[in-house]
Amino acid sequence: MSPSDQVSFAERVVLQQGILDHMRTIYSKAPEFAVYDRTPIDFVGYLMANVDLTCSNLFTSQVERFIGDCIRITLQHVDKVVIVQPAIKVEEDHGKTGKTYLSRPYQMAVNNHIIATCVKYMSSSKYVLIPEHVSSIDDRIEYLRVNL
Repeated sequence: MSPSDQVSFAERVVLQQGILDHMRTIYSKAPEFAVYDRTPIDFVGYLMANVDLTCSNLFTSQVERFIGDCIRITLQHVDKVVIVQPAIKVEEDHGKTGKTYLSRPYQMAVNNHIIATCVKYMSSSKYVLIPEHVSSIDDRIEYLRVNL
């Protein structure tokens, strides 16, 4: 399954919960110091970017529980969340390399939900937001040197 596959919101909730459960296992077995490409905060972004006006209120308790679990797991296992904003050009290669980047609006929605989740649920000392204009790898490394 690819992140770009179209699935119902009910399926998305189940998939994201399975991924979160797997991440919890990874964290429990990880060394004291580790760097992760994704945190449960990212999973909140992915899930919430799939909410639209047709999403039933029946999912409210599942979504609230999922977000709460993501926050608790992140705060328990991650000392600092670094929010690296998208710098990948959004495009479709139509099977040439097997990679498909989703739409720019979806990418923006995920990014904004990640930022909002950190701002809403975490102390500012628990995350650092790399500004969107800082997009080259060298500039990002320098930004982190100065701001971590």
